[in-house]
Amino acid sequence: MVDYWDPEEPVRNLPKNIGKSYKNEARRLYDDLLRRKLTIGTVPCDGNGKGYGTGQKLRVVEQPNPAWYSEFYRTFKKRNKKKGYTKGSPHKKRGNGVHTFCERKRVEQALFRIMSGKDGQLGAQRRKSGPSNLYQTLVREIIHDNLVNGIYDPEDENGVEPDNKVRRFFGLEDVEPEEFWAEQGFEVSKANDEVPF
Repeated sequence: MVDYWDPEEPVRNLPKNIGKSYKNEARRLYDDLLRRKLTIGTVPCDGNGKGYGTGQKLRVVEQPNPAWYSEFYRTFKKRNKKKGYTKGSPHKKRGNGVHTFCERKRVEQALFRIMSGKDGQLGAQRRKSGPSNLYQTLVREIIHDNLVNGIYDPEDENGVEPDNKVRRFFGLEDVEPEEFWAEQGFEVSKANDEVPF
């Protein structure tokens, strides 16, 4: 089992073949983030129920963010609430008074730096707003989890099987694709070894 690498360290500290898997997953997440941006639209209200009158419009989600990014955003919010950021903090405020500094462009930049091999170590340089390379570290955690455990997004019908090469590197047992997809609710036989979507 390898215990000398964790997501606080740059991907370049990994062997090339393992680092390549991390970079490929960073590219997949980057493309997913660019392709799926939250868009809100309005629809006319028919005046039935919930206190809405005729002629009013309701806001509806036309395209959601990727599920992994939504979870990343919620994690950031909880993290900052635990850290006790209050009004007057240099961090960016959102409508509910909880300070978050989760910005989509910074996540995109972190993914780009990881896939280009230019990511840095957590806390290598300190800034007023917190440790530098924090986004890169948190994104590497997501990538690591995706490669070790696999991920399936039912809204987009998009998934990635666990990478057995990465699992072996960290001393974990291989996972058969059939097992992974069965856990997601799909049936895949060895004769028909295709991804179910």
